Amino acid sequence: MALFIVCLPLEALSGDEQDTAWNPSFMYLALGWIVVPFDKYSIPWLANPLLFYSWRCIGRNRLGTAFMLSIACSLLAFVYFSVGKIRNPFAGGIDSIPGFGIGFWLWFASMIAAAGACAILLWRKPVAEEL
Repeated sequence: MALFIVCLPLEALSGDEQDTAWNPSFMYLALGWIVVPFDKYSIPWLANPLLFYSWRCIGRNRLGTAFMLSIACSLLAFVYFSVGKIRNPFAGGIDSIPGFGIGFWLWFASMIAAAGACAILLWRKPVAEEL
C-alpha cells in the first residue's frame, strides 16, 4: 500500500515536456473512471478497484481471494504495455503513451507487491489439521 501512496503525486506518463504536462497519478486515479465505459484504452484503469478490494481481503484474512485479485489487477495493468494509447481524462482525446513515468512503475509495483505479500502469507499460513 505504501508504494501506491507514494506513486500518487508522481507523474504517470513521461515524454516531451510539451506533450505531457505535469500529470500526477492521482489525477488519473480520480478521473480515470469517467472514461472507462467509452473505450477499450481505459479498461486497465479497472485494476485500481481490484487492488483496493485485494487490500480489503488481506485485512480480512481472505488471502486466497486477495492473491487472485492481486494477480488479476497486475495482468490488467500489464495491458497498458500492449495498448499503447490512453484516453486523456484531462482533454478527452485519445493520446499515444509516450513513456511511463515513475508513478506508473510504482503503481504497477504495488500490485506485484500485493500479490507477493499474499503468496508469502499463504505459504506461511499453517495447514489445518485433519481430524
